[in-house]
Amino acid sequence: MSEPTASPAAAGAADGSPEPAAPAAPAAPARANHWRRRPRGVPIPAENAKRQGEITQLAFLLLGRERAIDFLNAEHAALGGRPLALATASAEGRARVEGELGRMAYRQPGEAAPSLEAPLPPAPAARAD
Repeated sequence: MSEPTASPAAAGAADGSPEPAAPAAPAAPARANHWRRRPRGVPIPAENAKRQGEITQLAFLLLGRERAIDFLNAEHAALGGRPLALATASAEGRARVEGELGRMAYRQPGEAAPSLEAPLPPAPAARAD
């Protein structure tokens, strides 16, 4: 009976040299936009997460879902960046974004609308009871 022979992959090439390694997969190009995900091992700090949640909730209440999403994620010239990133980064940034949300939600009739497409509906008139 003959002895079983090992496969070339297990024992190396026929001449005894090791089998060449499989070619490595090309590295993915680095993305340079704000949508890049944070590595799973690095959670957002609790204070930043709290500010982010609170400013998002305020924007949804004042502007409605679609306008809030547009506002929070778009570059805003008057604020000097994306409102969500600014509000998340610091208490001062949050205060600046809150101020802008207030101006957008409670501007006077006839006042120029903010840079977003659809203007907010006018506030209901106060009733005299």
